[in-house]
Amino acid sequence: MILVWLLLIPFVGGYLCWQSEMVSRTLPRWIALGSMLTVMFMSLYIWATGDFTLMQPGEEPHWTIEFQARWIPSFGITFHLAMDG
Repeated sequence: MILVWLLLIPFVGGYLCWQSEMVSRTLPRWIALGSMLTVMFMSLYIWATGDFTLMQPGEEPHWTIEFQARWIPSFGITFHLAMDG
């Protein structure tokens, strides 16, 4: 699920920055800083806890993190995000 948040946080942060510029001139900067720091700390967490070992010859490939969900099941469409080393 962390991969989904890594995609959503910048979009939501950008939208909030766009909307908050009517309220204050400096508020969008703080929202952008907060959202990007959140993404950075989430990325550092993945880096610190992920399994980024190299594959040995003959070994099955594996994803470090993977997220898969049914999106439109009637058409067999899924939403799949994965990160490798």
